[in-house]
Amino acid sequence: MIEREFPDISEHHPDVLAYHCAEAALPDRAIDFWIRAARIALSRSAGVEAQSQVEMAMSLLPKIAPGPTRRQIEGRLQVALGEALMMTRGFASPEVKTALSRARELLDETIHPLEALVALGGLFNYHLIRSESPACLTLAEPQLRENLDRPTATVIHYLVGTAHLHLGNFLQSIDHLEKALSLYDEAICRPVSFIAGIHLRSFILIWLGLARLFVGSLKLAAETMSAAVIDARSRSHPFTLVSALLAFARFRSHTGDLEGAIAATEEGMAIAIEQRSPYHVSRAGVLRAVNVVESGRPEEGITLMEHALAAHRATGADFQSSYNLSRLAEAHARAGKMARAIELAMQAVANVERTGERWWEAEAQRIRGEILLLANPKNRREAEACFNRALECARRQHARLWELHAALSLAKLWSSKSKQAQAIALLTPAYRAFDDGYAIEAVETAKLFLGEARSVGGDRSRRRRAAAAPGGNAHSRHRSGRKR
Repeated sequence: MIEREFPDISEHHPDVLAYHCAEAALPDRAIDFWIRAARIALSRSAGVEAQSQVEMAMSLLPKIAPGPTRRQIEGRLQVALGEALMMTRGFASPEVKTALSRARELLDETIHPLEALVALGGLFNYHLIRSESPACLTLAEPQLRENLDRPTATVIHYLVGTAHLHLGNFLQSIDHLEKALSLYDEAICRPVSFIAGIHLRSFILIWLGLARLFVGSLKLAAETMSAAVIDARSRSHPFTLVSALLAFARFRSHTGDLEGAIAATEEGMAIAIEQRSPYHVSRAGVLRAVNVVESGRPEEGITLMEHALAAHRATGADFQSSYNLSRLAEAHARAGKMARAIELAMQAVANVERTGERWWEAEAQRIRGEILLLANPKNRREAEACFNRALECARRQHARLWELHAALSLAKLWSSKSKQAQAIALLTPAYRAFDDGYAIEAVETAKLFLGEARSVGGDRSRRRRAAAAPGGNAHSRHRSGRKR
């Protein structure tokens, strides 16, 4: 009745109707309008406003008699509270887990399927941001059952694909994320287009772009990441945009584009500060520190990184923990603090095993090998073992970018040991796998190395042939001269 009489207010200003329903002693209707108002606030990234509206609704809950109806209303409120807390406290805040776990206990998903899906997505994000991807897959994969409606199937394929990405199952990740992208339709999927604090299509593209990068589809990955940022800008949702920008910064960093990484990081940081998002500010701080180190200022980078990681963990987060430790280890190595660098590099490798997140496993091993070698050339054998483990891991994961990195490190080591032919034989196929014409630092470095290695190898072959020919070395010429 109220919605029919005031359709515009119901759609755009449900908080007004919530107030009047509360005054009219209609607590259940008031709560429903407060929940709608909170979702509108969340769509604008207004987390504090949304949390306040949910708390207003919570204050009305005691006025509803105990029973099944109240149980479902409380479940919906816990979902709304969890979504608001994601913005005000961070995705990995313990309060988020408490609210959403309670929601899943209370809700009947046959009555409130959307709220049940939001609770699932929110808990998924909670575990993801804490580097607990095995738990993410455990949550999402059982939902891949037959007869899912299209919006729900889109969300579930997105969740499963994201979990597989962080577990290092890159081909499976791409399969699920491409399926989610193909299912996504702006009109049909409108109920889930903004879910658990994110815009769904933007995040499908973010993770798909990174997965394509890791398997070596460079041009397609670059196009996908650009599309993710464009999509995020179109949503008028700062939290989604800052996430897209920080993912784009990582993409630029992985491809050796320091200038691009800095630009994306700084734009993301500005938005995170404006939105007062502790999680996003800390995450941007980590990436800013990486950029500072890459710019040749390792001491400053160490200070920034340690401050950012402390702030990051204060939100309950530990996102991509092995990556963070490896990059901090590199910073210490560049600053000449080798003992600490070795310790951190080992922690990064151990963290892969602890968390089960294997997307960075090959790089964690390779970076440890590089640091061991830099610390002491006598660590050559241990470093070589690290490079071989990195290479095996990358091949197992079909991660051609990580395979190229590992092959390049190992080829350089072998080259220094006068194993030039073996180095060329190892690196050549890894280099030739990148044939789409998209230039990145690692590909260019491999090209340069191979050119120099073949040139040196050619010179050596010519010298050997010359030496083997009659009169081809000084000793032969000296002897023949004496005979004459």
